[in-house]
Parts: sequence; structure tokens; C-alpha cells
Amino acid sequence: MDRLTIAGILSELQLSPSEGGFGITDAEAGILSSIFVFTYMLLSPVFGFLGDRVPRKIIMAVGVLVWAVSTMLCSFASSYSELLVFRSMVGFGEASYATIAPTLIADFYPVEQRATALAFYFTATPLGSALGYLVAGEMAYLFSWRWAFRVTPPLAILFTMILFFFAEEPPRGATEVVPVSMNDEAEDDPVDGDKLSLRDFLTDLRLIWAIRSFAYSTFAFTAITFISGALSGWGPAFLQRVNCTDATDAGRCKSEINYKFGIIGSITGVAGTLIGAVLSQRYSRATSNSDPIICGVGLLAAAPFIYLAIFLPQISMLYTWASIFLAELFIGFTWAPTTAMLLYVTLPTQRSFAAGIQTLTSHLLGDALSPIFVGWLADNLYFNNDDLTRGRALQYALYPSSAFAIIGAIFFGISAKYVVGDRRMVEIQEHEQIGSAGVLPEPSEAYFGQQNTSQELTERPMPKDRETSPSPAL
Repeated sequence: MDRLTIAGILSELQLSPSEGGFGITDAEAGILSSIFVFTYMLLSPVFGFLGDRVPRKIIMAVGVLVWAVSTMLCSFASSYSELLVFRSMVGFGEASYATIAPTLIADFYPVEQRATALAFYFTATPLGSALGYLVAGEMAYLFSWRWAFRVTPPLAILFTMILFFFAEEPPRGATEVVPVSMNDEAEDDPVDGDKLSLRDFLTDLRLIWAIRSFAYSTFAFTAITFISGALSGWGPAFLQRVNCTDATDAGRCKSEINYKFGIIGSITGVAGTLIGAVLSQRYSRATSNSDPIICGVGLLAAAPFIYLAIFLPQISMLYTWASIFLAELFIGFTWAPTTAMLLYVTLPTQRSFAAGIQTLTSHLLGDALSPIFVGWLADNLYFNNDDLTRGRALQYALYPSSAFAIIGAIFFGISAKYVVGDRRMVEIQEHEQIGSAGVLPEPSEAYFGQQNTSQELTERPMPKDRETSPSPAL
């Protein structure tokens, strides 16, 4: 909810100080929408690295408490600069929670059930985003924009206490199994996370980026966050400028647009995420590259509807809402498979760190950048073209978002080439560590994808006898 609170009250914040706002420009509004993402992305690798080494429940609980306090402080800001500072602190909480929570879920559910479990987790994103629009807009209409920041802190504190006192933390890698052999019917062995070796920060950083399916899926996910940041941050404001400028009751008009955005976001987010998870669980196998293909197809299907959602508001709001619905539905296909892919191409002792790295990269070049870019471009178009209205300038600034869907689909397509081999390499490394003394030898050039193809890695057999067979070459 807190992530898109600003989007729901952006018009109120742009009012003059005499009207209760701060009189901010589009560029300043873009910075305000993105500032928490900067903190979030910078701290995510740090919390991810810690999440592979210290109790995850404690990190999550402390982070969410900071998140709640920061959100409440936003409601008392007396200037734009104060609001900017308090808003940036919200990223501390999200970095500690969002980076680690998927790895905790991965340790509760085996691979064949993981995509479904992650899908239920990720439905919180569209539902929370929808409630962010709805609650923020309604609070601003009934009271003031400040009340938009006073709803979630009590809930966050309540659920943090439940998490800390009642949730159990499983061992890392608790649901992983390593095949004894790819050529016999022997029972798989569970992975003991305590035997998986840990490395230093820079070594893990280098090894994670060397996983090519991870790297390309991260670039693809960056395109998704760019689209999400641009459209979720500026979509309501764009439609409000088109429809509410001359409305009799502008406040009610703005609230209704937030309401419709929220309803569509909640339906399509939940439906898209669950459909993506079902497709992932049905077609994903150790020898399948279906996850990146599902994501790529989803983005390709979304691209034309993103363009139409930006192009149609001055022509037909009915077709505009339909385009928004379909664009968000297809984008939703990508959430569960992308995270599932990250979890099975990295070792259990690297997953939180890998999630942090993906978060840093995708937000740095994605939704931390896109709201600022759109606001800056809209301001430049408006102030340098006398014949452009603010609504039309913002429309032109949003058009590049549709191109990023195609770029993301291309990166997912490249990732599909490597994902099977990378997944197989994780199995080999787990087998090596569990079968030996728990010490992982430094990976050779083959690990970095310079000598082995995906087919070669898939066909390589596991040794049947750990004690007598030679270790697999890494």
C-alpha cells in the first residue's frame, strides 16, 4: 500500500501551499515517487547478504518497524524536503522485507510447489497497490492527503509482531533435494543448508552475475519495473489531467480515477500472477526453459495494450480502461516465474543476496529512474512548447514505456537459452558440497558458461556413489 500512496495523492501535493499542497512540479513529483526506491535498491544487496547469514525473521521484523515509523512521519512533513527525507526512509523497510521473504517461502515449499506459493505472496503487490490508490485517494478526498500515510503503520506493527512471535524460520535449503543419479531410480537426498559453504561478499557477487540466465532475466525485470514505475506513478495523474481539469467536482473525479485504477490493478494483478504461476508449475521442469518463455510472451502481449492505454484517453475512456486491464494482466504473468527462476539458478546460500542484487539493478535502472524521467520529459515538453497542455505533454512522456515491454521480452528470450544449464549447475554444486566435506571448490571457467552448453550440462550424469566416484567437474 505504501509504495503507491504518493501516486494516489500526487495531484493534491501539486496544489499550491495555500490550498494545502507543496506546489511541486512534475519533475519534483517524479523524484518524490522514486526516492524510496533509491534507498530500497541501495540497501537490498546489504540485507540480502545478511539474509544468507543471520536469522531472517529478525531482519524482516526490524525493517518493517522502521517502514511503519517512516510512513507515519510522512504525514507530519511541513515541507517538500521533509517529505522527501521521510519518504526515503520507507525504502529501508521494504529492502529488508521484500529481499528476504521469497527465500523464506522457498525454504517452506519444494520446487514443484514453489511457484504457486510465490504467486500467493506476490498477489500482495497488486492488492496492496490497489489499496494504496483507493485508500490514499479516499483519505485525501474525505480529510487531507496527510491521512493517506496514517492507515498502514498500525497494521504494519500488528503483523510484525505476529511474524516475530509466531512464524517459524526453516533451515536454508530445507526443501531442496539433490539427485543421487540422473540415471537410476535412487531416492533424492535432501540438502542440508548448514553444509553449504558461504563465501565473501565480492566472491558471491562475481559468481551470481556469472549466472547468465540470472543476468538476462534481471535485465528483463528491469524493463518491467521501468514500465511499472512510469505507469503506476504517472498513470492516475495523466488520466486526471485529461478528465478532471474541467470537471465540476474535480476532487471526486480524481478519487473515482484512483478507485478504478485500484480495482483494475487488484483484479489483473491477482489473476495475472496466479495464471503465471499455474503456467510455470505446469510446464517448468529441470530440463525446461518455460519460465523465461512465459515471461517473454507476457511482455510481448502487453506491449500494444500499454501503447493503447496511453493513446486512447482523449478518444474513449472505455477502451482506455480495457487496455489498462489487459496490459496489467499480461505483465502479471511475469512475477512468479521470474522469482522462481532466480531461486533455482542460485544456491540456497546465495538466494537472498541474489534477490538483493536483482532488486538493486532492476530498481536502479527501472522504477527509480522512470518516474523521474517521465516527469522531467513532461516538464521539458510543456515549458518548451506553447501549444501543449500538461496532459498532452505527460502523454508524450509516457509513450516510451511500451518499447520497454519489447526490450524486456528480448532479454527473457536470451535468458531462455541458458536457464537449463544454469539450473543443472546448481544441482552439481549442491551435490559436490553435500558429497564432500561441505567445502565448495572455486568454480572453474565452465561455471561462467565459457566452455559448457546448456545441453552438455543437462546430459552430464551424477556420480552414483559419492564416496568412490570422482567429483563432477565444475
